[in-house]
Formats: sequence, structure tokens, C-alpha cells
Amino acid sequence: MGIITKRLAIVLAGIIFGIIVSEPLRKVIPYPLGLYAQVVVVIIFTIIFGVIGYFKTKNKGNSPISIIEEKYAKGEITREEFDKMKDDLD
Repeated sequence: MGIITKRLAIVLAGIIFGIIVSEPLRKVIPYPLGLYAQVVVVIIFTIIFGVIGYFKTKNKGNSPISIIEEKYAKGEITREEFDKMKDDLD
């Protein structure tokens, strides 16, 4: 799962969470204002979850181990080279 996919999943979770949390507002506050309040709450939670998701996934994948794992997965290095590099890093 790529970083962008993870970030989008976290933002989607923020949208869903915002809808769940704001549903009582829509029922309690009269029609137009309740709907606007729900939209504002969903936007706020989407922004909060988006920022959290960005910082949570910001520098993942830049470690030396993950770089050689990616090269091995792409076929750029052989199993022996991968094992040697991994042993050198440990």
C-alpha cells in the first residue's frame, strides 16, 4: 500500500468519522443550520485526519532497509546482494 493510498484512507476515515459525530447536530438543530453544522464538522475532522495522516506517513519508507527492500522488489539487485547489504546495515 503506497503512501498516497494510506493518506487517502486516513482522510476518508476522517470524513466518515465526521459524519458519524455530526449526525446528532443535524437532528437537533433545525434544517438549514443543522446541515451546515454537519458540513462544517465533517470538514474539520477531514482536515484534522488529513494532517495526522500526512505527518504519520511523512518519512516512512526512507530508511536504508526499506530502500534496499524496494530495490530487491524491483529486481535491481539479486538475493545475495540484498542479504549482504542487509547484513552490512545490521
